[in-house]
Amino acid sequence: MLACHVLPEYEHVFRQYVAMRPVRLVDWPALPVSAGGVGVPAGGGGGLESRGAPDNARDATDTGAQVSEETAALNFQELLLDHTVLHSLSVMFPLSPHYTLAFLKRFIALVEESGVEVSERLLTTYVDLLLKTPRRPEEGGPPLSPCYRTYCLTAPGRGYPVAERKPRTVDAMVLKESQLSVERGTTGLVTWKAALRLSEHILLNPFVVKGKRVLELGSGMGLAGFVCSYAGAKNVRLTDVHPAVIHGLRENAKINGFLSAPPPDHLPAVDVAALDWFDCTDDDLGGSAEAADVVIAADVVYDPTVVGALADVLARTLRLGRSEQWEERRALVASTVRNRDTQEMFLRALDAKGVLCKEVETRRPAACRFFDTESSDVLILELTVAAQCGAPTTPCGT
Repeated sequence: MLACHVLPEYEHVFRQYVAMRPVRLVDWPALPVSAGGVGVPAGGGGGLESRGAPDNARDATDTGAQVSEETAALNFQELLLDHTVLHSLSVMFPLSPHYTLAFLKRFIALVEESGVEVSERLLTTYVDLLLKTPRRPEEGGPPLSPCYRTYCLTAPGRGYPVAERKPRTVDAMVLKESQLSVERGTTGLVTWKAALRLSEHILLNPFVVKGKRVLELGSGMGLAGFVCSYAGAKNVRLTDVHPAVIHGLRENAKINGFLSAPPPDHLPAVDVAALDWFDCTDDDLGGSAEAADVVIAADVVYDPTVVGALADVLARTLRLGRSEQWEERRALVASTVRNRDTQEMFLRALDAKGVLCKEVETRRPAACRFFDTESSDVLILELTVAAQCGAPTTPCGT
């Protein structure tokens, strides 16, 4: 877990940059323009809107001194650069260089369209990176290497008046991820959009996991599980099966301080373990004494050959221990519904195991933390089992 300090008027673009939001969708802040300059309208992930010159952005204490519009525009460019490409977080945990080049290229183009001089420091940063960055694989370059993506967990701020110049602290989770959807024979080395939606839901409703034991199935790079820890879970166990994914999980847990003793800010430690749904005992699932109160999983319902084993593991975990404990347990399964037949197969498998389910009504904040603008097709199911036969049920798939 890392704490990042940003000035409020640059927070939105900082969040977008470190999350590697597609450049075409980036919502750019307004740019001061020189006298006679033509502002490019913002919106649609597009341009820079003109506005009046602010107080000198380089001197937070001298709020009374006005600077020229030209100097204000140059200061704006350099401050935006300092809050994105040259921010200490980005330097310590580099993004994809190809993404950074695209980001800088678009920013420079928008500045030029606005009729102001481009900062020499901005141009130098772009050219230096251009000379160091290899060609993409499709252009004959080397394979893409893993890079870092940052997920800001603090709710987006409303900002402060520019004159106050108060830096804001943003809690962030840094994950090292693949740049490929499938690598080393697994899809688990990237964070998928159902994990974003599930994480947003937990952050908006922390009571779901607060003070509870959490087990995550198919953790991937760990975002949702780490979010549970941040939201106040008693302890969190992250599981997956592919050795490369387990290695990545441990690396990300270490980056964010979860493997230190004690963890930062009194967060609960997390445990990373291999779990094969086709070959696991009740003890592997936590056993009666350490059974999870909440099970979570995201983007695990996509392969028809494993949905039966997944349903079995969910049912067994929900029924660990004494029957009177069952009704207190919940599983949250977030799925991007890519194939209706596979989803229906999963629901039938749950029904056959006596697992009850209902769709979770998720509320979307005005400003999402993770910019998952394309996640309208994500479904979150809450799964339970009845303590006694004959109790009222809502079978899955009905």
